[in-house]
Amino acid sequence: MSTTALIMDRFNADELAVRRLLTRVPAFAALCEDYATACCALARWSEDENKAADYKAIIEELEREISGFLIGSNDTGETG
Repeated sequence: MSTTALIMDRFNADELAVRRLLTRVPAFAALCEDYATACCALARWSEDENKAADYKAIIEELEREISGFLIGSNDTGETG
């Protein structure tokens, strides 16, 4: 799954809004790449309770940060 599709699916976000943020805001793009990497790692290490817990915590933090950008984008037309 592409990073854009992953973000749109998880956050029920508009494709255009996600693509705009990805191309215009390097920090958002980096967060999304980190999120995709962490999701892949969680799938890889799902059998290892300790590693899975670590990746789940990382994913939760990244989700909060990504949500902030998406909410900021919707509220003001600018980024968070």
